[in-house]
Amino acid sequence: ICKFETRGVCLEQLKPFLWGRNCSRLGESASARDLFCDTSFNDVIDLFDEGKLHQSALKFPAYCDVTNIHTDLHIEVVQFVNNESECLEIYDPLFLLPLFAHFVTTGTIVDCRRFIASGCLGYTIASLGSDHSSTRSAGYLIISQFIMLLDSSPFFKEKTLIQYTLQCLKNGVVQENQKLCNAVCIFVIKSLDILIHSNRNIRLHQHICKFLFVKPIIYPITVPNCFTDLFSNDLSFNEQRSFILNVIVHGLKTVDDFYWYQSKCFLFKLLMSYADSPLADSEVIMTTLIVIGRAVTMMKPMIELLRRNSLLAWLQGFLTIRVFERESQEIGIVLDICKAVEKHLESIVNQLSDKELLYYKCQLQCLNISLLKL
Repeated sequence: ICKFETRGVCLEQLKPFLWGRNCSRLGESASARDLFCDTSFNDVIDLFDEGKLHQSALKFPAYCDVTNIHTDLHIEVVQFVNNESECLEIYDPLFLLPLFAHFVTTGTIVDCRRFIASGCLGYTIASLGSDHSSTRSAGYLIISQFIMLLDSSPFFKEKTLIQYTLQCLKNGVVQENQKLCNAVCIFVIKSLDILIHSNRNIRLHQHICKFLFVKPIIYPITVPNCFTDLFSNDLSFNEQRSFILNVIVHGLKTVDDFYWYQSKCFLFKLLMSYADSPLADSEVIMTTLIVIGRAVTMMKPMIELLRRNSLLAWLQGFLTIRVFERESQEIGIVLDICKAVEKHLESIVNQLSDKELLYYKCQLQCLNISLLKL
């Protein structure tokens, strides 16, 4: 497809596309033109793996520019997955966003409930946290057109609640083509998935509805319902906390996300203090380390954490306190954090004073010695 488009071949009349086995089967009994033109929305959605599409939304590459067909998805996503092979499990927004745009703008008959349940809407919402205005524009276009389709679609049980959720999201957007905090995108994606599959988790379904009904707005640059979910006294406290911790982890993708975490929620100080407290369990500790690990891969957030959050001193204390209770996975993340900090320090010599640089290097040496003793 890319080669055809770069050579000026107009494929406008040859959409939506089929691929894989379904394409081969259709080709046995249809002309080449029918292969492209006579395919329905459901034919194409059948080709997607819903679990993979949901994971693709959570790991949406925030630096991807849909107008740049030469974007290397591998480079954009690899820092947010456990290993490089997982990049093959992420759907490419350069293909999916134009495909979804075609569905909602060309008169194609769209099953709105399936568009939501399959994860297509969630994947589109993930694009609103992109650093590139072109990617966000594509997302806003798809969502605005989908809302109009949803308004005129046949009734289904969750329809009114989904419309209300999208209206809450819309109420928070105050600027044209506004960039959302990726935590907001992840929160809405996971909320829509729970609302449309209400039988999967009744208690979380009720909890999300309660949050949405209290005030019909989702603020665009914060972590929704963060403090309530972290320190709830409900019977479903563990589920609520796991939900918001997952949002926090997947929502940190860009430098903007980091500063919104810092300024709007004081999230790093909160998590670091929480992890040191008797209230913390292994999930809280792992989440704190993973979030810090993501932050230090970015230059400015790493410097901010060193200066304002005394990151290296906190890590030293973290290794010292309850040293025999630390799991190997936790130690591995601390080691990765130290390597990332050390790597960045070598490249930002001009941004730090000699005194600061010496201080941080000494702290790193102490940390490395502590890690060797474990």
